[in-house]
Amino acid sequence: MTEKPEWELVDNDEGRSYQGHGSHGGPPPTPPTLPQLLKALLGRWWAWKVAGAAVIFGALLVLLATVAGVLVVLAAGAALVSAAVAKFRQWKRDSYTSGT
Repeated sequence: MTEKPEWELVDNDEGRSYQGHGSHGGPPPTPPTLPQLLKALLGRWWAWKVAGAAVIFGALLVLLATVAGVLVVLAAGAALVSAAVAKFRQWKRDSYTSGT
């Protein structure tokens, strides 16, 4: 013989405005705050994890700025060398044509 659970449907008009998780029909739960959400997502020591991510992001930003600075210095150096070579060629051409 199999046992069947007995179910009872209760329909009350008081709890119709709120379709919450509980059966008490109380006020809706407050949304979680940011620290509660971060603790739920990241687990224990969430603040240290966020601080570590901020440090890594800052280090990457400094690295990017350093690489950009080096590229700017190299581009300026290449422009100076190019201008010097052009002046030297012009000087050599002028000295060759004025010598004859």
